[in-house]
This record gives sequence, C-alpha cells and structure tokens, in this order.
Amino acid sequence: PQPIPIEILVQGMDSAEYGTSLEEAGLFNERPVLPFNAYGTLALSHPFDDLNSNGGFFFVKTDPTETPAGLNLLDGNYSVVGYVI
Repeated sequence: PQPIPIEILVQGMDSAEYGTSLEEAGLFNERPVLPFNAYGTLALSHPFDDLNSNGGFFFVKTDPTETPAGLNLLDGNYSVVGYVI
C-alpha cells in the first residue's frame, strides 16, 4: 500500500505540516485544529519510527477533562481524520 504522510494543521497556519510531528517542527506548544480531545477520535496509525501511515487507523476513547487538547502525547504525533458520534 501507498504510505500516507502524517498531516497536522495548527490554528493560525495557512497550510498543514506533512511528514513531521509538531515536536519535530518546533511547534509543540501550538494547538492542532483537530486535537485528541473527544471520545471517538479517529486517527491514522503509523510505525513508531516512521510518521507515514500504512493505511491503519485507530479510535481514541478519551475524556476531555482528563486529557485536554494540547496537554496529551497524541496531539501533533498522529493525524486526526475525524470523530465518531
């Protein structure tokens, strides 16, 4: 399968970051447009040492009062593609 690069857009930017985490891009304090702050977040998975997805995905079961946006380890390290209601 064709790898899908990680894509992260932070608030206030005109274009997304591709192929790098927010930490690697020096944007670790920025808030992503689609954060991991909702129960049922859908994101693309990737191997530990490669930020490109091989087509896998995962759901996040989280409580926004326990992991608010910008204060968890998933923000900026995976591409959020949507939320399940």
